[in-house]
Amino acid sequence: ANPDAVVNLVVNANGARGLALDLTADAHRLWIIGYAGLYVADIDRFDRNFQVAATLFEPSVAGESLAIDGPTPFLWSVDVATSFQRRRAYPDADGGSSETPFSGEAFYDTSFVLAPAYCPRGTADMGGTLGCVACDASCGACSGTLASECEEGACADGYYWDGVSSCLPCAAECASCSGPEATQCSPLNACSKGAYFSVDHCEPCHTACASCVGPTAMHCQSCNVAGGYGSVANGARCIKVNTAYFVVDAQGAASIARVPADGDAGVTTVVSDAGTGVSTLAVDYDADVMFWPSYNDPNGEVSWSSMTPGSTRAVLTSDVGSVFGVCLDGIDQRVFFTRGLLGVFRIDYAGSSDPALLYSDAVDGIGIASYCAYETDRRALFWTDAATGDVWTGNDAGSEFSGPPQQIYAGSGSFTNRNLALDPAADLLYVMDKQGERMFTLSYDGGSDVTIVSAPTISDPSGLGLDPMSQWVVYFSGGDSTIKGFFISEAGEAHNTLASGVGSDVSALVLDLPNCLPGTFVAAGTCQRCHASCNLQLGCTGAGPSACVAQACQSGWFWDGAQCTIGTPCDFTQYEQTPMTATTDRVCGECNSACIPWETGACTGPSVEECTPVVFWAHGATILMSGVGTSSYWQMNVDSDPLASVDGIDVDARSGFRRVWVSDATNAKIYSLDMATWSVAEEELDAAGLSDDGPRMLALDLANYLCYFVATSGDASTLWHFPIYGSGPAVATQTTVLISPAVKSIAVNPVTSEVYMLSNKDVFVVAFADRASDYTPSILYTHDSAATSIGLDLACVNFMVAEADANYEIHFAPLGGGFSTATMGSFSALITMSGDKLPETDRVGSDGTGKVYWGRKSVSGDDGALFQGDYENPASIVTVADGVNLGGPLAVAGLQCNDGCAAGCTGASGTQCGAGGLCAYNYYDGGGGAGCVACHNACLGCTGSKASDCTACAGGYIDNGGTCVPAPTMYWVEQPSSGSESYIHAAPSVAGGQVTTLFTLPSRFVLGLAIDPANDLVFWSDINEQSIAKGSLSDPFGVAPTAFTGSGSMLPYHLAVDPLAQMLYFTRYTQDKISRVSYDFESGVVDIVSSTDFDDVDDMWGLALDLQRRKIVFTDEKSGGRIQWVDMDGGGLERLLWAAGARSVAIDAAESYVYWTAGSVGIRRAQYPQVDASASTIQSVGPSVNNPWSIALDASSARVFWGDNSESRISWRSTGASADVEHVIDGQLYLIGGIVIDADCPFGTFKLGTTCHACADGCAGCDNANNCTSCGAGTYLSN
Repeated sequence: ANPDAVVNLVVNANGARGLALDLTADAHRLWIIGYAGLYVADIDRFDRNFQVAATLFEPSVAGESLAIDGPTPFLWSVDVATSFQRRRAYPDADGGSSETPFSGEAFYDTSFVLAPAYCPRGTADMGGTLGCVACDASCGACSGTLASECEEGACADGYYWDGVSSCLPCAAECASCSGPEATQCSPLNACSKGAYFSVDHCEPCHTACASCVGPTAMHCQSCNVAGGYGSVANGARCIKVNTAYFVVDAQGAASIARVPADGDAGVTTVVSDAGTGVSTLAVDYDADVMFWPSYNDPNGEVSWSSMTPGSTRAVLTSDVGSVFGVCLDGIDQRVFFTRGLLGVFRIDYAGSSDPALLYSDAVDGIGIASYCAYETDRRALFWTDAATGDVWTGNDAGSEFSGPPQQIYAGSGSFTNRNLALDPAADLLYVMDKQGERMFTLSYDGGSDVTIVSAPTISDPSGLGLDPMSQWVVYFSGGDSTIKGFFISEAGEAHNTLASGVGSDVSALVLDLPNCLPGTFVAAGTCQRCHASCNLQLGCTGAGPSACVAQACQSGWFWDGAQCTIGTPCDFTQYEQTPMTATTDRVCGECNSACIPWETGACTGPSVEECTPVVFWAHGATILMSGVGTSSYWQMNVDSDPLASVDGIDVDARSGFRRVWVSDATNAKIYSLDMATWSVAEEELDAAGLSDDGPRMLALDLANYLCYFVATSGDASTLWHFPIYGSGPAVATQTTVLISPAVKSIAVNPVTSEVYMLSNKDVFVVAFADRASDYTPSILYTHDSAATSIGLDLACVNFMVAEADANYEIHFAPLGGGFSTATMGSFSALITMSGDKLPETDRVGSDGTGKVYWGRKSVSGDDGALFQGDYENPASIVTVADGVNLGGPLAVAGLQCNDGCAAGCTGASGTQCGAGGLCAYNYYDGGGGAGCVACHNACLGCTGSKASDCTACAGGYIDNGGTCVPAPTMYWVEQPSSGSESYIHAAPSVAGGQVTTLFTLPSRFVLGLAIDPANDLVFWSDINEQSIAKGSLSDPFGVAPTAFTGSGSMLPYHLAVDPLAQMLYFTRYTQDKISRVSYDFESGVVDIVSSTDFDDVDDMWGLALDLQRRKIVFTDEKSGGRIQWVDMDGGGLERLLWAAGARSVAIDAAESYVYWTAGSVGIRRAQYPQVDASASTIQSVGPSVNNPWSIALDASSARVFWGDNSESRISWRSTGASADVEHVIDGQLYLIGGIVIDADCPFGTFKLGTTCHACADGCAGCDNANNCTSCGAGTYLSN
């Protein structure tokens, strides 16, 4: 009944020759005779598993044929060795037998059968002439022919015993069963012919299959011929036999006919009167509708009809002129049609609205739009240009098309490309070239065409039908007026004639229902892609994630009960706690916060022990990183970074830093890269000129915030160091004298502040306190043979050396107390490796868990590798990453430690720092189990948590009486060396602060600067524009500046403000004047001092206001230079002192000093106020300065600032000249104009503008209105 279901029942029946069935009710056995004996098997126990038959006896000679004589029973056989003598066996009750030859003459027969003396199984002895009569179809054995006469439990295949009296039918999917459900097949995989076994039950085959092994048409064992399916393309793939619809346009009267694509059923007319000039045809099988244009119809129509033979034509839209092509969007039921130069139009199936114009030649230059095709998955429309054969495409954005059309192919002549067909699964457009007599393909994105078939195989072709799955093509051959078909793989062979004599002018042809490849579905006569969530092999029944066949989702998706939903990915900081199943999402667990996030996951589980160590190494100018155990590695630095080579690597994996430090010997620079963004974060050092060969290997000391690196010249090296995480590029300091041979490897011990260097066999040690350019380091250890690299494992308290001799070993020695190398133990071999694992990296790395790492470069065609060894199992060497040329720098990060840890950690908190709780620079041991605690943000290094515990002040802070306080803000004007702009900047008044540009001014000659913080104003002078302008100090970008030019030539230089009167004072250098103007610029310019009024003034430059005394202090250049003052109303001019070369001036009224810049003489001060003071009272404060234009004071910290235009910097010094000169901005400016410091005033003074003045007599302290806030000795507070 099922010839496809062949099952092996018996194995190991040697030389089986003859069979006999015993179908008696109490036996049901199969007897086998062969060369080796007689066998029997109980056929009631067959469960489709292989069975070995029991051996009954072994005759002295082999049997040839077998018959059974029941119900005795006797077994008859033929003995081929004794002239084919018949033999007879007597089976006993125990399964054994005896054998007796049949007495009598020999018979020369090779086989025989015996007439049955009983009714076989499946029949009942009805007696008389009826004899054996078949049981009811439900019975396997019976006592009569009725369904109720089945023997108990003896049901036929496909039935099960109901436990009472009858055999009932199994589910359709089961061949045999124990109950009515598809899950009760017995055994479970006993499926019927039209079903297949799936997990734990039988599922029906695809409708294309008669029998199958899986759910799709790709799994058919035989095709459902009755359902219209056949193996048209290849025997393993059952497809629906298509129907080709075509148009015959004979003498202007068109008809539409159809023929099966295999040509078996002949031609049938569908529409006898289709109009005139029908050039193309489009069918929607699902909607049972087809559309076509009437090109020659005077009204210009698009018509439609059913696909059923005998249908009549109906008009969709008319009065549209000549229509060339029609194509369909079956999803949204829209018709696209082309009208030559007039363009491409769209209308819905119902014709419920006027056609909409999409593209035209007049607007889009598409030429004569003719044949078209539409792909619903991409929402892309394709059409040809009848004038040139070009192919165009436009993208549908839903209700409207988006963007201009694109030409994807340039044709070769008029009316060339006549018909189009789509293969969406392959992103291919098939084009029939009538004039060129060929068919070719284009990718959806265009490019070169690929010819599939050409003349003489095809002749005068038109129409094109494509079945993408079977790759079956149907077309009209005008050369012999036939409809032909071929498989693309056989395109060059003779094509099959499907129909002949169909007329001389078949103008259009299309297939009704393509068979789609797995992963696609049929829509509007074309194959569309399934949703990305569907299993590609099982496919889908329609669009969207809910249409996946058998609820089977693609990898990474799961069935949520209604549709396939994409699984939740675990990010870098998570691990897969529960895997995704077919019906449930994965569950992600959080990695320990000490794990390092990276591309393939930070961990494999929640504990610290399950964190993934990360190894960094270099390949040329590229930094690579690999998570240990992930078998993958990633490129770290981005394409736009400046690295020319990578010659040294170390890593700072603390959670707040996560930077990889690299040296680039080619560019002579050291950079740090951000592990989070994988980009060059900052240039840390310019090492140009330090050596012949730039910086090589490097190592970080996080306890002291230093980076050590080796610079090589020839065969000798020097060690250098520089501070890290400071402000701006650092300056390197030489650490040792030249060491020869050149250093191969370095390591840092942050606990003891020592640096170790490997030179051939010798390991040198440099102590932190001994660093100097003339220091010769001592030898810590000399190895027995040449070594390649060293390493320090503070977690396991070991010093490691990798040797390069014939043994290829890594040796280690335990460190002494306090992690000291001075008292470390003896070296012994840790790991012995073969030559293909030779350690060649500049460091033996460790991850803090007893694992060590090294690499080998490429040799003899081998690309090298990264290896891991284990303290606990030295013989086990694991390849972490293969195919990597690893003969250079290497660094390992085991955990992402707390920012306070200097030497690794065992967890993420500051209490879990490694090396005995060693704290990083700018952290301190909080004691009492607090671990490493961050210093105050004002500190660089500290002994406690307060700003008064700082050992040095951080950038933007200044030491004020032993406490680091925020530095006052400094404002200044910069005139660049080129261009047409000036700038006003602001920054903290110490080195390392962030510079902010407040204003970019359209003039290169801005000079003076003044601020009034109380009124949120900043003023500047522009010599070129002869103007003064003001802007907002707090919102420079939001409030537009206001300029004032006065009524004539003004030429303002330096400025000063009077916040009390809201007046701005300024010098007019070339006009020998000091003038003022109100803040609102409305009162006009008032001259206070002028050479026309005072003979004793000339070339006034700098000025400052003593608002307490109501005096203007200014410099002029008469008689070599002087400092004078005058009342703020212009009276009482007096010379304070002669000051050669005086330019800019500032006063400290509270401390009674006047400061000025004196050019090559330097920065000077004198007691203030003293009229006509002696030159002997002048003190030197700062060095000589070329062209100093400005000076400013910070009374709160007793500092004087000046601009040094010869060195392009702003410098400062304590007012008492008791400290070295320091620089706020160094080498980054060109010309410095006005400088202003906005500082608070010290106790006992009050602030007017930006100047500090002494409080009133008797006041110990006062507010900025000079009201006493506390009384001095001998006074009391009244009112």
